[in-house]
Amino acid sequence: MFKILVNGLSKKTLISLADSFKKNKVNLYALNPNENLISKLTLEKPNVLIIDFTMLDEKTFKFCLKLKKSFKISIILLVSLKQLEEKSYTKKIIEFNDFITKPIKLKEIETRLIKILNKHEQPLKVIEKKDITLDINNYELKILGKLKKAAPKELELLYKLMLNENKLFTRSELLEEVWGYKFFGSTRTVDIHIKRLRLKLKEVSNSYIIETVWGVGYKFKTL
Repeated sequence: MFKILVNGLSKKTLISLADSFKKNKVNLYALNPNENLISKLTLEKPNVLIIDFTMLDEKTFKFCLKLKKSFKISIILLVSLKQLEEKSYTKKIIEFNDFITKPIKLKEIETRLIKILNKHEQPLKVIEKKDITLDINNYELKILGKLKKAAPKELELLYKLMLNENKLFTRSELLEEVWGYKFFGSTRTVDIHIKRLRLKLKEVSNSYIIETVWGVGYKFKTL
């Protein structure tokens, strides 16, 4: 059973979501006011957590981030535009990679959940090149046979670029196709992830590059 734990959505939205996914064998439930989030996550082990960013204290934030980085759960933050504009919040939000801005639109949540559900049911394949192996099934990147630590969205972004080698993507296209939604704010998120990927690919930079096409976007190339 695919489990989705929610904290921060209205009752009306919850009912609509439950109705949308009733045919997909999805168990969608909300955190009760008297329940502890960490205890609930540990007990239920949901596949997805949808939570209002304001409800994460420092302890819970670190716990959820640890789950996210270990690939045990997909986390969607609900954030305000004001929070995105504040540097102290932006840094934390970007660490989760996946967020929805308020006011919340039901269709946007449904689209995001469908993407996650499809990944759960139909894992992506492995891309193997000389000196690089990218296994999205297990979220593993090996360069020159060595395992590299990387965030899930970094690997998903690399997979998109490698799967479509020599194809130029705009930042907006990458945000929509990798993050799963249209992003109307800054494209800095893509730039940050590209920078991190380039550092990981530094050892094979004589063979592969993520090329910048100034004013447009990025593409993966074999040299």
